[in-house]
Amino acid sequence: MNTFTKANLEEFVTFFSKKGEFRPIAYYDKHMDCIRVQLFDCSFTEERMNKFVTVLHANHHEIDKFAGFNLKGIRYLFEQIGLPVSGVHTLVKIIDLLVKHFPDSSTLKIKNLFEPILRQENLEVSFQ
Repeated sequence: MNTFTKANLEEFVTFFSKKGEFRPIAYYDKHMDCIRVQLFDCSFTEERMNKFVTVLHANHHEIDKFAGFNLKGIRYLFEQIGLPVSGVHTLVKIIDLLVKHFPDSSTLKIKNLFEPILRQENLEVSFQ
């Protein structure tokens, strides 16, 4: 019969705490045809800004903190902005093209709020 010692438990906790370190993530959800971007490890509430953009608001902060965003209708959007839904694209490039083709307040908000951290993290989306 296996039992945990204090040393085993500390080793276990250390192993999983390192494994579980949060890193900003961006991925293409092919079933929902959207790009999901989460920049902070927190629970969030979604606010639909327009037919393409949903902003993620962190739930447990005194000031309004944005945790990420979703871009919906990717196949249509990419067709409009001239990108293939294949390969790997940086989020900064996607947002720049999105703002050029759809320069409304929602796309500008995404660019202004998130571009600095997207550049810093160099987040990419793979469509493979």
